[in-house]
Amino acid sequence: MFLGYCILNQLFNFKTLGEVCLYLKNINIAGFKSFGGKNVLDFPEFNSSKKSFLTAIVGPNGCGKSNLADAIRWVLGEQSTKLLRVKKNEDIIFFGSSKKGKGSFTEISITFDNSHSCHSRPPLSFPRRQESYDSGRINSGGNPETKKIDSHLHGNDNRVDFSEIEIARRLYRNGDNDYFLNRKKVRLLDIQELLAKCGFGRSTYTVIGQGMIDSLLFHGPAERKVLFEEASGVKQYEIKRAESLRKLDDTDKNIIRIKDLLYELEPRLRTAERQNKKFQKKQEIEVTLDELSRKYYSSVLSDIMGKKSALDIKLGKLREQESVLKSEIVGIEAKIAKGLKASGSDKEERRLKAKIDELSSKRDDISRQIYKIQAESEAVVSVFAREKDSLVQEKNTCERGITNLRERSSRIRSESSSISKKLNMAKKELEGIDSKMVTANEELIIAQRESIVMGKDDIARELGA
Repeated sequence: MFLGYCILNQLFNFKTLGEVCLYLKNINIAGFKSFGGKNVLDFPEFNSSKKSFLTAIVGPNGCGKSNLADAIRWVLGEQSTKLLRVKKNEDIIFFGSSKKGKGSFTEISITFDNSHSCHSRPPLSFPRRQESYDSGRINSGGNPETKKIDSHLHGNDNRVDFSEIEIARRLYRNGDNDYFLNRKKVRLLDIQELLAKCGFGRSTYTVIGQGMIDSLLFHGPAERKVLFEEASGVKQYEIKRAESLRKLDDTDKNIIRIKDLLYELEPRLRTAERQNKKFQKKQEIEVTLDELSRKYYSSVLSDIMGKKSALDIKLGKLREQESVLKSEIVGIEAKIAKGLKASGSDKEERRLKAKIDELSSKRDDISRQIYKIQAESEAVVSVFAREKDSLVQEKNTCERGITNLRERSSRIRSESSSISKKLNMAKKELEGIDSKMVTANEELIIAQRESIVMGKDDIARELGA
């Protein structure tokens, strides 16, 4: 049986950053690679009288010593599957064994004791998150400090005012990653900035794996520069600088997007406003036309009704005359019959017949006038009916037109209002982006200035040494 070993330096001491001393207290592992259940590694308490802070973990080949180093590397934010010795991220989750089923997630927390170096320094704060760390998933074996984590991560202070720092990371099989700092959910960037402020990163010399020393000897200047930047504390400013540049790039893209949106919406808004004005004017004209049409046809109807009334009166008089004539004719005919019987005079008979003919002629004339008046009355009634039907149809057409106009006007108003709201929102967003751009520029300048100052300090210390 071949034994291997894994050595952990429990003390992280960086004098260049104001004596930041972090003592490795414990590591909690669940469902990571070969660690199927909950595994807690507690390290001896810190003692300043010790001359060594090294812990060696030994065991047969294949027992998981390298996986422990991978666990530390992963919980500190490592993203490279190559350095973690897997093909894809899900491979680090416990795959199962003959006695245990495969896990649905993996979770690791690492705790540092900072009580010996935090009391004389002002605080370094971190952004607060609403979601809390579920301590039920892993038994942390301690009660970490539950101080509030404020939003000053991007300050210029390199010091950490927590007596105990717990960093945790959780990965699910669907690829979701969660990061926690002192049981408060944070971003990966927050973890990276904390580590950068403490002088070590997620890779390089923090975890020195198999063959890494040989690889470092053959690294070029660029790779070595990254290593020294992390060791000297410049890395945090590089992270800030990269973040500021990313924000500026995002801001430029947002500005272009909003300008395109404004360029697209403004002509549509002007067109909608013009159409709205036209429809409003047309609606006013339609209403005026409807009122004038009503007045005109009301006047025509009044004239027709007046004519009909006059014809009805005339017709009534003629019928009365006709009735009188009929009565006279009947009377004369009776007289004729009576007279003929009494006298037998031809002269009187001719006179009465002439009278009858005259009255008959008048009666016929009156009858013709009655027929004529009846025809005129029927014509007037027919015209009135046609005008009435025409008015009803025109009224219905106008009402439909007015309804359509109102609907179109309502749609145009709604579209105009929607476009106006979008424009206002776009303008407000543009103002916010301008403000963010100014802030990002300021952060970039500060990061560059701090990087220069840090570089000068390093040069001065090297010259002084």
